[in-house]
Amino acid sequence: MHEWCDGSRGPITCGSEGITRQLEDNVEKEQKGSDSGGERAAIAFSILGSCRLAGADPIEYLTDVLPKLTRRVRLLDLPALLPSPWAAARAAT
Repeated sequence: MHEWCDGSRGPITCGSEGITRQLEDNVEKEQKGSDSGGERAAIAFSILGSCRLAGADPIEYLTDVLPKLTRRVRLLDLPALLPSPWAAARAAT
């Protein structure tokens, strides 16, 4: 995710539309014909779509949630890390 945030792949458009456009370009250029590339793109697009539906900023969401996922997380705590509950918790604070 960091390479999408630091501008190393060119200028970044703010918001999920810019990230989506960059992901599409990356899939076309580097992952063409690769099943694993398509799977990774599907995961990324699913996360971005879920953030958009929840009204959450995808960069803010991923910046907060990804480090938490690298630590030990209980199965009971995982639903709170999904975009909709995460956005609702952020709005409440």
